[in-house]
Amino acid sequence: MAVDHPIRSWCVMCVCDRRLDNCILAIILTYSVFMLLEPLEDEATSTQARVSAAVEWVCMCIFTIELSIRLVACGIICHTGAFFHDAWNVIDLAVICPYWVLLFFPALPSMASLRLVRALRPLRTIRSLPELRRIVVAFLHAIPALSTVAGL
Repeated sequence: MAVDHPIRSWCVMCVCDRRLDNCILAIILTYSVFMLLEPLEDEATSTQARVSAAVEWVCMCIFTIELSIRLVACGIICHTGAFFHDAWNVIDLAVICPYWVLLFFPALPSMASLRLVRALRPLRTIRSLPELRRIVVAFLHAIPALSTVAGL
C-alpha cells in the first residue's frame, strides 16, 4: 500500500496516538487480571468459563485489530521501519497467533502446548512503557555477563 494512501495514513495516525497505547495498556492489564482470576478447568463453573472465554475473545479481537493497524501503518518488510523489522511486533504476533490457531483448530493435539503462550501476553505491556522496555533490554544484554559469573 502506498505511503500516502488514506487508509495507511489513518493507521499511521492511530499508531502515533498515545491514547491508543494507553487504551491497549489498560486492556492488557485488565486481561492479565482476568487471567490471574481464571479458575482451573476442573474448578470452573460453566458461567465462569463462559465469562472467561468471552473476555479472552474480546481482548484478542482488540489486540488483533491493533496489530493489523500497526501492520498497515508500518508496511510488512520492505524498508527499515517495517513491521517485521521490529522485534516487539514479532513478539506481539507470536502472542496473538496461537489464540486464533487454537480457536479455529481446537482438536489439534500438537497445538495444546500453544496454550502456554497465554502467559506471555502481559509482555505486550513492554511496548507501551518505554521505561520498562529499557529495563528488559538492559536485562537481556546483562544475561551473558551474569552467566559467566554463575559459571564460577
